[in-house]
Amino acid sequence: MERNLTAIAVVIAAAIASPAKAQTIELKVSHFLPANHTFQKAMMAWGEELDKASNGRLKLGIYPAGQPSRFSTKLMVDARAVHL
Repeated sequence: MERNLTAIAVVIAAAIASPAKAQTIELKVSHFLPANHTFQKAMMAWGEELDKASNGRLKLGIYPAGQPSRFSTKLMVDARAVHL
């Protein structure tokens, strides 16, 4: 699994490696598991790998225990509007 995640990170880093795009991109992961869960620890390790592989251009925002990020909150609001 680690090899797949690292390969994905390298592909993403290569895709944004253009000198014209020097901005930092944040990938957001929101999950329902507690902050001390193995999945959370794996996401934190992957975030560090992303940071290193992309020379700091990719950051991983992790929201454990059902914490909504701004993005996931917007998705929930949009989903409710569709079903009303």
